[in-house]
Amino acid sequence: MKKLIILLTILFGYQNYAQIEYVEVASKILNETRQIKVQLPRNYEKNEDKFYPVIVVFDGDYLFEPVAGLVDYFSYWEYIPEAIVIGINQVGYRNDDGLIDTDVQYPIDSGAQFYDFINLEVMKFVDENYRTSPFVVITAQDYMANFASFFLMKDNPLFRGYINISPDYTSKTTDRLKEVFSSKKQKTWYYLSTAEDDIKELRKTIRASNATFQAIDNNNFYYYYDDFKDQDHFTQVGYALSSAFQKIFSLYKPISEDEYLTKVLKADNFVEYLIEKYDDIAELYALDIKMRTSDFFYINDAIEKNEAWEQFKDLSSLAENQLPETLFSSYFLGRYYEEIGKPKKAMRSYNSGYGLKEVGFITNDLVIQKAEKIKKIFGY
Repeated sequence: MKKLIILLTILFGYQNYAQIEYVEVASKILNETRQIKVQLPRNYEKNEDKFYPVIVVFDGDYLFEPVAGLVDYFSYWEYIPEAIVIGINQVGYRNDDGLIDTDVQYPIDSGAQFYDFINLEVMKFVDENYRTSPFVVITAQDYMANFASFFLMKDNPLFRGYINISPDYTSKTTDRLKEVFSSKKQKTWYYLSTAEDDIKELRKTIRASNATFQAIDNNNFYYYYDDFKDQDHFTQVGYALSSAFQKIFSLYKPISEDEYLTKVLKADNFVEYLIEKYDDIAELYALDIKMRTSDFFYINDAIEKNEAWEQFKDLSSLAENQLPETLFSSYFLGRYYEEIGKPKKAMRSYNSGYGLKEVGFITNDLVIQKAEKIKKIFGY
């Protein structure tokens, strides 16, 4: 418990650098004004051409801060993309917002109105006032997590990702979700959690639901599950959010040592692996980002380790396209010419990069040293 408190304290501290707004949304559907919290990424105002995924949080009066803190923290270290966080405050409204018919088990009356409020008014307001990408995630706990499932049961649902912390599923929810997940044609991310000391009735249903979901065979259904030891209904929240974000956005992260060893080195073509990684990020998360310098270094190491010298030429072209201001392109091209036995061209390539931005061990001194060494050996 101490570790969780310390973690959340650290995370909340990060919010000092993010922009948080409290916004009143006038709703014609609810016939009243409701408050939402908005956290914008740190450099939102500076990056005028950048669009961001959206993470919507039910029970924003207590769940917004943990979500916003983690989003800011993980995006700072590039574990997940920067995102806009929207908290729906529900103090005094929660029971009415999640109201469903006890027989058919679908939203009715105030519950149906709240569903339309989110679908038609909140997200319209967010899209019109902020730079949003199409990738939207909903985060909720227990009562409202069950309610969030109803958004999945429509064609072209609003949300692509679902973080469900100890959901209070009704008797029909699991079967309905099974049918939806089995036939999904749109890629969907679904995270589910419970804990060892969770509310007993919820835990029993969640574990049974997990067994059902794990058996689903659909390449468009990305399913994740956690059962936390020594945690209860409330203390699992920090752990669940941390796990969910890392799993849902697992592809987004820069290449790690583990990915390098288990995937990159086993690829048929290292440069193509890097290109496909970023193509997948663009397709899955609707994000267009520049390749990271650290990823280029991993591909460089893979080429060196396997002596796949021809791939240096392709890596040079890729670097020229992605990071033309750096020494990458001229260095990689120089390595290519060195290894295929064309020292004069290697020397020219190294010299051509002098004065460009240094990256890691690839410095201006290094490229000049390599060029001078070739000149000395071959007498150019």
